[in-house]
Amino acid sequence: MKTEAVNSDYTAEIKERIRGLGADLVGVAHTEPLKELRLDPPDLLDNFTRAVSMAVRLPAAVFEELPGRPTPVYKSVYQTANAMLDQIAFRAAVMLQDHGNYSMPVAASQVLDQENWYAAISHKAVARMAGLGWQGKNLLLITPQYGSRVRLVTVLTNAPLSVDAPLKNRCGNCDQGDVLK
Repeated sequence: MKTEAVNSDYTAEIKERIRGLGADLVGVAHTEPLKELRLDPPDLLDNFTRAVSMAVRLPAAVFEELPGRPTPVYKSVYQTANAMLDQIAFRAAVMLQDHGNYSMPVAASQVLDQENWYAAISHKAVARMAGLGWQGKNLLLITPQYGSRVRLVTVLTNAPLSVDAPLKNRCGNCDQGDVLK
């Protein structure tokens, strides 16, 4: 497995290429603090030093037209976003691998335990650590750009990427309008 000194120019190039694959937001987290999470398998992060978090924004009208419960339209948008994210993550992992880095995509929406509702890793926790947003009062990731109207995916890698800082939680007396200003 390749390991090198962190390279901010390389990081900027990789982020731009991932945005070119269709991601609206891209951030990088160090995996060490993520090892405290529930992981499946427990040693999931052992061969990786970085977690690349990617998000796609969702059409606002899908949420504004909800009658208080998910609709077939919402389900279709959710499935489309997850398929897009899985493709972006797959292509990003292969791109990083082509550069000599050990990399693995983690599916956008794969529940491994339906009784306790957990996956291989929490994409929301990775996104928070990668500086994409903060956890809101609604327990969703809140991004400055899109509020909570995003879907997430993660690529694990040992690429020499610069780590992004988590964002300060801006909740308090906020509402959706405050976040998007």
